[in-house]
Amino acid sequence: MTNCSECMPDSVGEVKLKIYLNEDRSSSPDFIVTIYEGPVENGLILEKIEVLSNYFEYPAMLYKDYSLSVEYTINGEKYIAIDKALPKVRYDESTCSEPCYAVYDNVVDLRLKYVR
Repeated sequence: MTNCSECMPDSVGEVKLKIYLNEDRSSSPDFIVTIYEGPVENGLILEKIEVLSNYFEYPAMLYKDYSLSVEYTINGEKYIAIDKALPKVRYDESTCSEPCYAVYDNVVDLRLKYVR
């Protein structure tokens, strides 16, 4: 589905990864997010970012593989969340009020789904 509020009529505009983290800050007030080029296993670290909120954006390039990881400590247990994204663009002629370019596959979900 195309989000018409983010759809650009003339060009793609800025491409950003949209990154979501756990909202519970009881275990740690901040998180270190590691951003990799390609798979985590390759170890090509682009940047490590200290994050103080549960959502942030990171500038990205179209059709480039990104992997992200974050470590959580909850009740003395360590958890690592990993996700990846490959931002792409499509031209949408019919969903919004006018034809436009939409970026997709740029959401990274690093929220924990299950904690023992």
